[in-house]
Amino acid sequence: MSVEETLTIENAKPAHIDELRKICIATTNEHFKKRPELVTLLFCDYYILCQPELTFILKDGEKIVGYIMGADAGRYVKEFIPLFKTAVRKVSLIRALGLSVRPDKTLIKQGFDYHLHINILKPYTGKGYGKKLMDKLVETVKLRGAKGLYLGVGEDNDGATRFYKKYGFTTNKRYKGWLSMVMKLK
Repeated sequence: MSVEETLTIENAKPAHIDELRKICIATTNEHFKKRPELVTLLFCDYYILCQPELTFILKDGEKIVGYIMGADAGRYVKEFIPLFKTAVRKVSLIRALGLSVRPDKTLIKQGFDYHLHINILKPYTGKGYGKKLMDKLVETVKLRGAKGLYLGVGEDNDGATRFYKKYGFTTNKRYKGWLSMVMKLK
């Protein structure tokens, strides 16, 4: 049996949060690894706890080796700050880094009504699993009436940027250190 035959994509559950946090931290850039609580707060916890139906995991046997997390951006705007207010205050570095914990409302108005985060551990990257995870999320959000997706990616993350462009995303806006990318759904 090949490695590909042992890999599966499944719906995630909130009980997976510790494993997903570890992957989130392991796959972030060196700058963010200094603040793991910031990384998991911004890019993991809300999604698995509040919109788990839009989180899918890549498993090799029983081990989670990657995930994709999506969010209805309108819900995120309404829910994130009230639910995570205490944690956000503790992680005051968010403003110092020029990050926003709220999606760009302009993008939502333009029809990019869902956003996502995808992380896969190194031994599993470049083998088509990212596309399979993306396909699963796109299929799911389309059934919910999504018109478009957006995401943020570090401008120095060339491999991810190439992957997103190949999948159909375009660069919407450049910020200091990262890119906003968008894709209309058909």
